[in-house]
Parts: sequence; C-alpha cells; structure tokens
Amino acid sequence: MRLYEEFIKLTTLTPPLKAIVEWGCGGGANAIHLAPKTEKYYGVDIAAATLAECSKQLEGAGLPNFIPVLIDAAEPEKVTNLIPEASDLFLSTYVFEGFPSQKYGLRVLKLAYDLLRPQGMAIIQIKYSTTDWKTKPITWNYQRNLGSMTTYRIEEFWDDSKKCGFTPKAVVLVTKQPLVTDERYAYFVLLK
Repeated sequence: MRLYEEFIKLTTLTPPLKAIVEWGCGGGANAIHLAPKTEKYYGVDIAAATLAECSKQLEGAGLPNFIPVLIDAAEPEKVTNLIPEASDLFLSTYVFEGFPSQKYGLRVLKLAYDLLRPQGMAIIQIKYSTTDWKTKPITWNYQRNLGSMTTYRIEEFWDDSKKCGFTPKAVVLVTKQPLVTDERYAYFVLLK
C-alpha cells in the first residue's frame, strides 16, 4: 500500500478509481487493501480456488465489487474478452517470477497495456537478475524453483515496457524482502 500511495502521485489518477485489474490476485492480500479504492476490482487468476478465496475475503470485509476472472494459462490473451472495460490500474505482484519464461511475461506485459485506459498506470513487480550467474532464471524443477523461474535485468524490463507502449516512470528496488524472505524485487511504475 505504501508503494501504491507513492506511485499514484506520479499519475493524474484520483481515487476512487473506476476499475482495477490484478493479475494473479491469489487469496486477496492486495485486493483487501485496494478494493475499497475502486468501483470494480477484477481479479485475474488461473485457479478457481484462489478466486473463490479472494471473493470470500472481500465479501467478509463488506466489499461487493470483486469480479473474478478465470483464465487459461496457455491463452492469457483471452482475458481481453472477459474484462469489458478499460482499467485505471493494472497490478501484478509475485507473479512474473513464476511465469514459465520471459517471453510469456512479455505477453502479459502487453496485455497489461491493452487492459488500461489512456493515462492508466501499471504496477508490476518482477524479480531481477544481476551479473551474478546465480540470479539468472532457473528453468528446471518448476515446483522447487517457482520463485526464480523468470528473472529480468532491470534495464531489459524497462526497455520491454517501452516496446509494449508504456512510458516507464519509476522503479523501486527492494533488495531484501523480509515478508517472503527473498531478495531482488523491482516494482515498476508504467503509464499508458
């Protein structure tokens, strides 16, 4: 939430927002804080169980604006048929690192652009790699290496964002993340 509050100052957006799309909403850890700031909260996920949990958490908090969007991981582009309006904010945290490849991540990055209205903002968190070979993507044993399947060089993701049409505004690095006892997270602020 602290990052969201800082990042929204870089835009012309003023809460309450009309629509937020969260890619990989999981059980609702972000949604519970952001749903009160919007009329509609679209939670996109590949698992019906996590969408049900997110819905349950938001209903329990008295937030009736959650719209679950179940997608097939093999065809993420179909999401554009499932969300009928452009959003003000696209959010994705702790998801891009679990994608099967950078190429797949770029597909979702392009979808983020497509799902936003003009002047909309994307906040996308990635796991970044450095010059140390140990920080490169680990593309084997998905179950064991989920959090390091896909890493990006910071400048590479910045440039890829521009290729998708975004104007990158800022990146915040969190070298150590105590909440998940991991490291090398970058939060990008991208404007359409």
